[in-house]
Amino acid sequence: DRERCLMDVLEREKVTSTFLGHGVALPHGITDGTDAIQAAIGIKPEGIPGPGDGEQSVKIMLLCLCPPTQRREYLHFTFLAANILLLEDNRNDLLHAITPEQARDIMLRI
Repeated sequence: DRERCLMDVLEREKVTSTFLGHGVALPHGITDGTDAIQAAIGIKPEGIPGPGDGEQSVKIMLLCLCPPTQRREYLHFTFLAANILLLEDNRNDLLHAITPEQARDIMLRI
């Protein structure tokens, strides 16, 4: 249920920004809108405006969704994803990825 997922992620974002710095955002949420952990990555080398005044732009965004029954796996996934995205070499490689397969391979480096 895309609408439910969107609402839950936006509600989560109201609590605190999921902008990690270094041009990376990791919006995520626990939602009844899915029955399995879902992830989607968006890469825009020129960036989009960051979440606040004076903040740098977001160049890499990884959206993560999780059903309430998989919280443990979700925490593990978001921890690993954040660690991958906070490494400068991985960020640079993602910004130069041409295909979805290249981006996937970079995200599977851990």
